[in-house]
Amino acid sequence: MSRKAFTIDRILYEILIESPNGVFTLSGLREEFSSRSNEKVMPPNRELFWMIFMQVYAMRSAKLVSRVERPEGGSLFLIGEQFRNHPFNVVDRLFVTRWFGR
Repeated sequence: MSRKAFTIDRILYEILIESPNGVFTLSGLREEFSSRSNEKVMPPNRELFWMIFMQVYAMRSAKLVSRVERPEGGSLFLIGEQFRNHPFNVVDRLFVTRWFGR
């Protein structure tokens, strides 16, 4: 049975596969994404955060990542083993195109 390719932004995908121990936070993803992007015009930080949030929760629904509550508050996301074996459609500038392509 073939699995449908999951569409993901190139920079976000690179951050996820490079994340130490396969653990990340949403705010950490947004900060790292902003620092790696060489776009002159990006979605505002709040909108970028929510775009990343929706992408992570779509991956969570597909069981590619899981969420764990931290005792001090907030959440950590863990990259599952199936993430590395899942087919991805990696797209350059996905978030920028979605934001400004309205």
